[in-house]
This record gives sequence, structure tokens and C-alpha cells, in this order.
Amino acid sequence: MDTDRATRIGFLVTPGFPILTLSAALEPLRRANDITGRDVFAWHLLTDDGGPVASSSRVLITPDVATDAVTDMDILFVVGGLWLTSEPCPGLQKLLRLSARQGVRLGAISSGVFLLARAGLLDNRSCAVHWYFRNAFEELFPDVEVSRKLFEIADDRITCAGGTASLDMMLALMAPSLSASVRHEISTWMHYPRVRDQFDEQGGAELGPMSVSSPRVAQAISLFRRNIEYPLQMHDVAGRIGVSVRQLERLFRSQFDATPTVVYRQIRLMQARELIQHTTMRLTDVALATGFQSYSHFSRCYLQQFGSRPRRVSGSH
Repeated sequence: MDTDRATRIGFLVTPGFPILTLSAALEPLRRANDITGRDVFAWHLLTDDGGPVASSSRVLITPDVATDAVTDMDILFVVGGLWLTSEPCPGLQKLLRLSARQGVRLGAISSGVFLLARAGLLDNRSCAVHWYFRNAFEELFPDVEVSRKLFEIADDRITCAGGTASLDMMLALMAPSLSASVRHEISTWMHYPRVRDQFDEQGGAELGPMSVSSPRVAQAISLFRRNIEYPLQMHDVAGRIGVSVRQLERLFRSQFDATPTVVYRQIRLMQARELIQHTTMRLTDVALATGFQSYSHFSRCYLQQFGSRPRRVSGSH
């Protein structure tokens, strides 16, 4: 960042973006200018078509500059939403590629990584992906390295898992422009006692919504999540973590009141739901990718787990 003039940062917001994710990135910039008494940062909001965009909570955001202003930015962040993870968006891809050629530093927050990856702008790079989107992202972009970090900062690319991690990322980006004391004042003002750095990992990245206290169960769930397409047999899982099948079942019943087989199937079904919501894969391919040998069996299990048959929902991809 150039300390002699305001660093110009653009936020290209897409439909369904989370308000918290955006505000956690914007508010540190405003507070930095307030504390220093000068315009250290200037920020602008953009949308793909120049019109208002609704957040995930249906709050409308109106852009303040046109998209042709992106080449005047020092950094351009794509703030992704729940409804754009797998859309081709050829116009947006062209815009992002043009910005890259013009030397604009590109960033992605939350599911914005899907849009940068679709434009071929994350090839041979490590990127931070929110744990909720990770399985879908790896399925779509197997050649892009997925990081478990809250954010990744490189010379030409910046990626962030979103949520409050946007604040951590922004404070890290401010380091060349602001002293540690100013950055501390920003975090204190926002009641943010511990600022996480580039070495911090996402807490839910491995287990997702399943929080466990038993190390053995955690090991088993880790194996479940790494073997989705070709599920392991329970005797293989038990052998790998050093327990008997009977002991493994007792541990899972104590933790979840369910057998390890049932929990394994739930994890596979949760990934199936992510793939349905955030990719354009055919439903039969989703079934195979999550370890179900027949679509009819997959459909019955999905209905039992979620109360409805697997189907595409308008606006989900």
C-alpha cells in the first residue's frame, strides 16, 4: 500500500453477500481515517451491472462507482454471496481478467473465490475458502490449492474466508500504512480483543457443524470427511485410529447417540447438499461423488435427513 496517498479499495458485491462480511472489511478503513485524521484509505462499492444488489438479509446496497472504474483501484475485492458460487458470469470474468492485466491487486472474500477461480485467476495459488464452501470448491476446482487459513495474502491475490475474518485480514493489510498502535486502537474500538493473523486456521474447517470432545471420534470424523466418494468400512476406520469396532460404536453413541455409520452418512449427505446448492453437477453425479451407488438410495437417505428429495432450488447456484 502507498503511504503517500489514499489506497483505493473497491468492493464488488454480488447477490446474496453477507452484510457482516462486508462491514467487517469496511469499518476498519473508516476508523483508520478517523484516528489518523487523514484519508489513508478510500473505498468504493461496485456491482456487476451497476444496479442495486441485495444482501443475504435482503439489505440493498447501491454502487457508488461504475465497473469501468475498477482499473483505477489498488485492490479490488469480490465479495461473494450464496447465490453466485457456480454461475459462469462471463462479463464479470472478463472484468476481473482485465483488472489483473492492468495490475490491480485482486481479492476474494467468502464465496468470491469461486468467481476468481472461474476466471482462472487462482491457478497455482493457495486460497482461503470458508469451510462451508470447501467441499464444493474442491469439487469444481481440483487444481487450486485450498487453505484452511482465515485469510491468505500474496503480492497479487488476497483471499479471505469471510465473516469476522474480514476484519483480521484488513488489519493485516494495513500494516504497511499504519502503526501497530493505530491498528490496536481500531481493534479495541470494535471490541475485538484478539486479532488473528495469517497463521490462524478456521475453527470449523475440519469438523464443520460437528463439535466433538473425544480425540478418537475427532480422528474418525476426519477420516469420514477425507473419504466421501469411496466410503471406508467401519473395521478400517477402527483399525486406523487404534480401537475395536465395538469401542468405536460406544464412543459415537456416547457423543452423538448414533452409530458411526449413521454419522458418516450424515456427513456425506451434508456434502451432497453443498454440491447441490453451490455447483451445477447433475444430481446423479452428486450421488456418486458422495458415495451412494444408486440414485434411488441417495434420494431416500436425503429425504430422511433433510425432509425433502434432492432438487435444485431457484437462485441456489
